Amino acid sequence: MELLIIPYMAICGGWAGGTLWGFNIFGKLKFMPEVLFTLPFAYVLYSLVGWWSLIALLWVYIWKQTGHANALPWGDGGHNVNRTNTLSPLVKWICRKLNIEYYSRGFAWVFMGVKGFLISLPVGGLGVLGYPLGYELGKRTGNHLYSELLSGAFIGVNIVLFKAVL
Repeated sequence: MELLIIPYMAICGGWAGGTLWGFNIFGKLKFMPEVLFTLPFAYVLYSLVGWWSLIALLWVYIWKQTGHANALPWGDGGHNVNRTNTLSPLVKWICRKLNIEYYSRGFAWVFMGVKGFLISLPVGGLGVLGYPLGYELGKRTGNHLYSELLSGAFIGVNIVLFKAVL
């Protein structure tokens, strides 16, 4: 049953990113895809921490909403250097320490790795690898929808692995 989390998270990932069905399917409730994205986290954590698992809903929602527009060109240019995202200061600091050029492919990997880690932290943080890998593979297909589907699916794999270890 838990394996259904993987395609569910892929669908929610594409939906939350706006490439699958767009944002307006719920009308004014544009935040619903991200809310739906958070539910499997609470589901797997409930058996471990009970109602405290609801904190994971808020945690995941907040980090899912941080934005990542400057990483989306995946090193191909076309980013807006004046646009900041919540994670930009942290990502730029990490890139400076690792001598990674801003807005390069490496920058995109760091950005999505940080975002994936923070999103998946309640279930072990494996999104540090899966989230950027999903975007990398999607970029190679030339279709952004695959980036969002795959990154969501990899977060789903993290959730399923966490549940299996419980």
